[in-house]
Amino acid sequence: MVSERSAVLCPFPVLFAPPLDEGLLRSTGHLLLDRLAVDIEPASVSLAVDPVPWPAVAALSAPEGHAGVGGASVEVTTVVLSRAPGAMAAPTTAELAANLAGEGLWGTKEAILDVAIQIATQCRIGEIDLFDPQGPDAALRRVLSTS
Repeated sequence: MVSERSAVLCPFPVLFAPPLDEGLLRSTGHLLLDRLAVDIEPASVSLAVDPVPWPAVAALSAPEGHAGVGGASVEVTTVVLSRAPGAMAAPTTAELAANLAGEGLWGTKEAILDVAIQIATQCRIGEIDLFDPQGPDAALRRVLSTS
């Protein structure tokens, strides 16, 4: 997700199970970034949102609640993790860095781990309970309102 001033990383399954209300995201000043994968610039820990290389896709209008097809760079400030009821303690910084590095697809192992460590140590970490009695949307709103 992105806002005018920052990006929020939401590793699976935060935005998928159950699907979140895009209107909620918009009301917190955030939009979904339509990407299967994101690039993070190591020097600035920013999402590098390169323009989509396919003209037909790049020409499409962004649906309501979505940020569109790219062409910007936004600093990552928050990571939102899902947490099941009764789950163990929040992950340590090392566990979070290892989990994020495990999602890396491009670059050397060292570069991916360096970026993951930067994110785990520099970003605010929020957690949502996907089974929150008020719903996952309310849990995400609480996290986003402070990011």
